Amino acid sequence: MGRWSTSSASRLVGLLAALVLVAGLLSGAEAKRLRPGEEALVKGAKTPRWVTEPVKEDTKSAKAFCGVSHNLSSEGEARADALRSAREQIVDAIGTYGTHVLEQVSSSSGGTGGVLDPAVVMDNAIQLVSEGHVATRARTFHIEKWQKAGESGLEYYFKAYVLVLWDNKDAAEAAQQAVREATQAATDTQTQANVNRALERMKDLQAHDW
Repeated sequence: MGRWSTSSASRLVGLLAALVLVAGLLSGAEAKRLRPGEEALVKGAKTPRWVTEPVKEDTKSAKAFCGVSHNLSSEGEARADALRSAREQIVDAIGTYGTHVLEQVSSSSGGTGGVLDPAVVMDNAIQLVSEGHVATRARTFHIEKWQKAGESGLEYYFKAYVLVLWDNKDAAEAAQQAVREATQAATDTQTQANVNRALERMKDLQAHDW
């Protein structure tokens, strides 16, 4: 009888411990339950430095860009969107740099400015920076998976970040080509001289220049 009582007591203690554990887990789950509209990060909590400070990834020969995706339903879509974001930044940087250099040269020579339409330079840069080329320059991705409480239950989405390094040499060549095509209709001697000076200056492009 004594043995049975000891065994029963042990089983009872074990059962109580299990119940306490289950109650604790349920309590924790309840505490983490999201209210409608609330979001919680499920994956990717450790954000790499390059996401917020891509400039610190610049090298002597290349400039770093961080592409950021929209919130999308699949990781694949988020990765592709992040690459598109990086491409837009690269194109904008190249077009802005080319326009700025030519305007500086024109101003220093006593020109009146307005030598070219910045929008035309941007359009040319878009043609010179392909999506495929950007994808080959992607160094690494950081993926976040989020959950959001909706009216019908939990919904999940992905947000992607990509680090892309673009060679200064390639950027210089693209900027030169974009400006050259945008000013090919110019015929006066002064404008042509300014364009040639600007193209020459772009050869020494460094990461901090653009």
